[in-house]
Parts: sequence; structure tokens; C-alpha cells
Amino acid sequence: MIQGFMKEGLLQESENLLTEMLDKGPTPDNVTYSIMIRGFFQNNEIDKAVHLLNDMVYRDFPLNATNTSSVKDLLAADGLEVSFTDKEKINSVPLSRIWRK
Repeated sequence: MIQGFMKEGLLQESENLLTEMLDKGPTPDNVTYSIMIRGFFQNNEIDKAVHLLNDMVYRDFPLNATNTSSVKDLLAADGLEVSFTDKEKINSVPLSRIWRK
């Protein structure tokens, strides 16, 4: 359902559903987060995408190439390298330096 919302550009609906899942279940998994992150990037909602990456780290989800490559690419274009393997670094991603359309 979240994937359908994202595909149609219904970002608020997907956020509402994610919140409901976190509050009442079923617990969102890595795939759910990846869909949300990709959808936010596709809709130029960079802050929300990075927030979800931080939430994944907080909830001990694995970060992988699928859910971090867009952030790394945006930061690299600005001359900054970031490792998403430790919680301190992901929390210090300088959002003001991420390229925006």
C-alpha cells in the first residue's frame, strides 16, 4: 500500500500509514523503509528521506546500498563523503549541504 501511495505521489498518505504501522503494527520492515526513502528522494523530500535513514539506524535496521546510495550520491556531488555505518555519522549528515532541485 505504501508503495502505491509513493508511486502516485501521495506522500502524506504514505507517512500517515507508516506512523500507523509504528503505533499499531504491523512493524514496518527494511523494504517498507527503502520504499519510503526512495519515494521521498524521487519527490525531492531530502530531509524526510534522511530522517527515515536515521530512524532505521535507531531501530537497528541494516543500512545497505539500496537505502543509502541516493544520500551518498547527493553528498558526493557536493564534495563530501559520509559513512552510514555508524550512528554518529548518519546523525551528522549536513542537510544544508545536500543539493536540491
